Amino acid sequence: MFYQNQDNEKEKELQNLEVHKEKDYDKETDYNKIFVPDPSKTQMKVYQALYRKTWPNQNRFMGPSLEMRVGKYSLDIVFLGLNGEKINYEIDCRDYHDKQKDKKRDNYLYNAYGWKVYRIDCKMIDAFQADFVADMIVLHLLHELGYEENFFELLGIITTLIQYPPETYH
Repeated sequence: MFYQNQDNEKEKELQNLEVHKEKDYDKETDYNKIFVPDPSKTQMKVYQALYRKTWPNQNRFMGPSLEMRVGKYSLDIVFLGLNGEKINYEIDCRDYHDKQKDKKRDNYLYNAYGWKVYRIDCKMIDAFQADFVADMIVLHLLHELGYEENFFELLGIITTLIQYPPETYH
């Protein structure tokens, strides 16, 4: 009986918690809300392809990680360079993406936390398939980390909304 009452109390507590998605986050009032990542099917396909393709490069970076929480934002697919580089690939699948809001978010993530944000439209993933896009992400990532000098932007698959300053590589 004691355990049953405890379980009921825990269930009630969980019911009282409001599931928190990215929208309308307020640090002062949302302390009791929890965040539940909700990756799209397309995002999962790219992540799984990246996981398979990046295994041989694990001595160059850490990742991929899926739905990493940074401040009030959730980053889709992230990699951490061994020299502190932070690179995020956003898979933009829904039509409601507002480029101005995304640009503001990307600027904030870069200026406040040092994250470089790159975007991939789902239409590109549908056109070229997740495995090919994952190959492009790996090449782009290695270039960003300074391992590949001769990278060229292929067909505009990976884009950015802000211009990052040039960096000195190792």
